[in-house]
Amino acid sequence: NEWIADIGAYDGDSVRDLVRLHNDAFAHVLALEPDAKNFAKLQSSVAALPENIRTKVDCRRMAAASHPGTLRFDAVGTAASAVTTLEEPADSMAFGGSVEVPADTIDRLLDGARPTFIKLDIEGSEPDALEGARQTIERDAPVIAVCVYHRQDHLWRIPLMLKRWRNDYVFFLRPHNEEGWDLVCYAVPRARLIGGVR
Repeated sequence: NEWIADIGAYDGDSVRDLVRLHNDAFAHVLALEPDAKNFAKLQSSVAALPENIRTKVDCRRMAAASHPGTLRFDAVGTAASAVTTLEEPADSMAFGGSVEVPADTIDRLLDGARPTFIKLDIEGSEPDALEGARQTIERDAPVIAVCVYHRQDHLWRIPLMLKRWRNDYVFFLRPHNEEGWDLVCYAVPRARLIGGVR
């Protein structure tokens, strides 16, 4: 019965894996994807699912950020679509990309929902999106799967950020391919661990 925020949903690959592994045994998925080509693939992928599953997946063409606004985005129609500048200017959310996309905080997008799992793979913008999820993280302690390989300092910066907000997270690192790319940090509340890891 996981309530999942899939931030950087790409073409629906994570949703497809979820359905393949668990069929309809989940509560809800909020899938955000700002790239228009990827979003069209995401919508097609979700549309092909059985209705009882399809109705649990909310697809939105937008980005997650630390505050509401508009992002300039390099939309390339691949998994590498990204905002063109990784560090947000102090006075604006306008980046130098080719396409403007709406952005909002995860806290606001959830609209009162209480997610149990947040996945972020957004090509280097993970810290910014996590800032916009801070209230949710502090309140609900969802499991977090966040990519930490896009920028070198994310390897320590992101876990330290999460640890400041919740001291009950236990952290795990896992590379998802043989070269060490796709390195994901998993932050799991102690209460959800099996086997009592301390």
